[in-house]
Amino acid sequence: MNKRAYIYARVSTEDQAREGASLEDQLSRCRAKAAQLDADVIAEWTDAGVSAFIGSVREQFEAALGQAAFDRPEYFICWSSSRFGRDRIRAGLAKRELERMGVQLVYCNTDINLQDHAGAMIDGIFEVIDEAQSRQNSQDTTRAMMAAAQAGFWVTGKPPYGYRVVAVPVVKRKRLEVDEAEAAVVRRAFELRLAGDGCQVIATKLALDGLHCRAGTPWTKSTIRTLLSNRTLTGTLVFGKRKRSGGARVLGREVVLDGVYPPIIERSTFDRVQQLIGRAAPEPDHSKATSTHLLTGLICCPRCGAAMHIESASGRARTYWYYNCSAWIKRKECSTERLRADQIDSAVAAAICEQVFRPEALADLLRELTANLRTWQSNRTSSLQLVRRELAEVRQRQSRLYDLLELHGRDAPNLGDLSARLRENKTRIERLERQQADIEREQPPKLVVDARGAAALAQTLADAINDPANYKRTRQWLTTFVQKVVASKREISLTYDPSRLLVSSAVHSRTNWLPSHLLLRTIVIDRAA
Repeated sequence: MNKRAYIYARVSTEDQAREGASLEDQLSRCRAKAAQLDADVIAEWTDAGVSAFIGSVREQFEAALGQAAFDRPEYFICWSSSRFGRDRIRAGLAKRELERMGVQLVYCNTDINLQDHAGAMIDGIFEVIDEAQSRQNSQDTTRAMMAAAQAGFWVTGKPPYGYRVVAVPVVKRKRLEVDEAEAAVVRRAFELRLAGDGCQVIATKLALDGLHCRAGTPWTKSTIRTLLSNRTLTGTLVFGKRKRSGGARVLGREVVLDGVYPPIIERSTFDRVQQLIGRAAPEPDHSKATSTHLLTGLICCPRCGAAMHIESASGRARTYWYYNCSAWIKRKECSTERLRADQIDSAVAAAICEQVFRPEALADLLRELTANLRTWQSNRTSSLQLVRRELAEVRQRQSRLYDLLELHGRDAPNLGDLSARLRENKTRIERLERQQADIEREQPPKLVVDARGAAALAQTLADAINDPANYKRTRQWLTTFVQKVVASKREISLTYDPSRLLVSSAVHSRTNWLPSHLLLRTIVIDRAA
């Protein structure tokens, strides 16, 4: 019986296909290689327009590996090492899977034996070169996009709501220009948010006005939130953002270019709306209700940043529970490093009790918070005085213009300019009144403990974190002050905001009254010690 072979081909761009490495050309050469090996091709897999660099998901490649576990072909044939993968870690894991299944990887363009040490070494060199080439291609693409954007061209996908693209035939590119009909909706949404309306209320009001999204569907809370958070509306281009791939965060470098497109919203207005959204955003609860482990929903992978999930393994006398990277569990995209859940939970609980809940640490924090509270109150008073002073001046100018208009009527000098100044002053007065109302509404949280109660509070907090009776409640409490836990076999890093232990706030928000960088702390636990 003849041996059997899988063939896999991939192109990442149309230019690559035109330059002689098309899918059909790769498949043809791989079929010839299979014939040379006296193997029958039983399946062909292709990924078109898909990169093999870090974080990319190749559906057909993953499907081929999965099916190979059942068919167990003798050969897995690719045109070259770069077609197999440009991410050294993922390529190495895939090769290990094929080796475990007894499948031999074969390249068409290179006559090396991947089964011996010399061939494996050469293949490793190819992996380094392929990944370096992908990194260089990524940098070249980013530079080209930045140059085109700085020249005023639109370089990403669909234009955001409020804009339309106009072709520039001479250079075969597109420019972004304001769509006035949509821009009016954008401005109204921002005005409503500044007036205090939430995203759901804004969506309802726009629906009552007969206004819909570009696709003709009604506005929703989520689409309004997306609209209000789009930095392009200020004339800023953002690309290369960190994006999600099936729940895991994919590494990337965000590029921000200001002032490259016509703005619809002023930057100051946009920033004020982001502050309002941040104050209204609830604290997320990522923990699983049925989990019996302390750090579920808080612990992250040190390599890719994805959440770590719980998985089990059966021993001779008991079941052991481990934290493992969710990207590895779901898609084998990260190198695995399982961590004993009971050991990690115990180490974190002990470190929090020893370093966070000490009476001396809480007393020091209380003094720092008291000083910051006085500074906040002083700054709030100064800001309020400045806004009130400016508001009084604008109102006085507006009153003088009305007196002039009342005195001369239609014969007033420069009537058109006078009307424009009246409108401008009216807009400034409304903006300053909203700003004044925002400042007056802001109230600092109250300290829930004094210096004498620090010792008692320390003991209460320590008892709470070591109480296994209600894991769900304990985790919810941890999320109020612990921001992130990153764990590996060598060390555990815990980032937390201790101010949340000593203050009370009516709204549990991602944004607090105090700048977070002033109080954030990090504990590093050396597991080797």
